[in-house]
Amino acid sequence: MLGDYRGRGSCMSEFSLYAIDHDALETTVLHVLKAIGDHDRSKWSAVVSELRRYKLTDPFEEEPLTARSIPSWDDARLIVALRELTRLRALRKFVGGLGRMNAWLVDLPLRVTIASEGERAEFAAFDTLLLRSSRPWPRHLAFLMDPDARCSYMAPDDAVALADAVVTNGYLRRAATACMSSLNEPECGGFLAALADFVASVGHAGQALYYHELRT
Repeated sequence: MLGDYRGRGSCMSEFSLYAIDHDALETTVLHVLKAIGDHDRSKWSAVVSELRRYKLTDPFEEEPLTARSIPSWDDARLIVALRELTRLRALRKFVGGLGRMNAWLVDLPLRVTIASEGERAEFAAFDTLLLRSSRPWPRHLAFLMDPDARCSYMAPDDAVALADAVVTNGYLRRAATACMSSLNEPECGGFLAALADFVASVGHAGQALYYHELRT
């Protein structure tokens, strides 16, 4: 299994992709919803204990989430805490370091011409499933929408579709080879190859894919 990938082109992450255990995430969300819906202090205390393990009970450095008071589902502190918990508990992550994904991926065909309908379909899958997805967020996972970031969540079925497109059509891998050779951009080539490997491995492992890219 691939480990985390961290791009070397920047000391700061422009974007990140997270491999998510979708079933485990849904289970966590259901536990939180149950605690709030039942107003069950014991269940809520277990939620707070999990958040405290990751130092997420005080996301705004103001009034912390505690076991003494059960918040509403739309509490801003809880939303931020659950979003960060999802990222911290990701199975693996891919940290970009060569620019913003929504910029360089859109421009990639200008550097490496798309050569077939299959490659066009692969590129379109990245664009429509990941970068500019119009699909509704899975139920109860809207907390993953960060107002300060461009982000999307690909459930396992969509992640499989993207992985299949990458493996079957090979555009991203061919672009990686071109960058490493004729375009004389070895770092970019290695980055694209690692991205292709990461996306393929997430989809074929039956995991979800969460994309997060800060706007500033």
